[in-house]
Amino acid sequence: MQRFFAVHVVIAGMLLACLTVATSGPASAQGFLKRKPVCTEQQDPVCARTRRKVLATYPNECYALRDRAVVISKGACPNVGCQMVWIPVCGRKGGKNAAYSNVCLAEKDGAVIIAPGECPEICAALNNPVCAVDDAGKRGNYHSSCEAVKAGARVLHPRDCLGDRLCAQGGRGVCAIDPQTKKQQSYPTLCDAERANATLIHEGNCRDQR
Repeated sequence: MQRFFAVHVVIAGMLLACLTVATSGPASAQGFLKRKPVCTEQQDPVCARTRRKVLATYPNECYALRDRAVVISKGACPNVGCQMVWIPVCGRKGGKNAAYSNVCLAEKDGAVIIAPGECPEICAALNNPVCAVDDAGKRGNYHSSCEAVKAGARVLHPRDCLGDRLCAQGGRGVCAIDPQTKKQQSYPTLCDAERANATLIHEGNCRDQR
């Protein structure tokens, strides 16, 4: 009887070990993606297909996994046309937000860049109002820049929108990014920059403008 019991204990232990091995792989992978670890700067490039089905070269496999990309091969992707850099941006395409490894890949995919960094999924309950414009060209007020980007809107400037009022003459100039040329441009007032859907950089004229 004791021998029979001992055999069952061994079998039960083997089954438990098998279950542990079977579940450790996916759980570890899921944990890796949830933690979003800090990847090293080791240059061991891989070619991967991003969630947007675009080929991209990542500095190493860690960055590819962090971006939820599928590694295709070792080494840089051939003829991709974008540099091997990790400067993530949040892009907007087809009415949806998507994270891209850098500006080049976002523009290559035809996305409109709405914010630097990865696209936010959860926003803290803050009250730092901003004026932003959505992909339909409609300006509106949001509780924070995070809420604006999450809704797919590009932040124009802090505080509420100035609205459709006539812009005052002789105000203080501002430097903002023109939405068409993507270059810095000086505007007579913040009101003029807002009406042009330009993203504010700082008050005062652009210093390097000729």
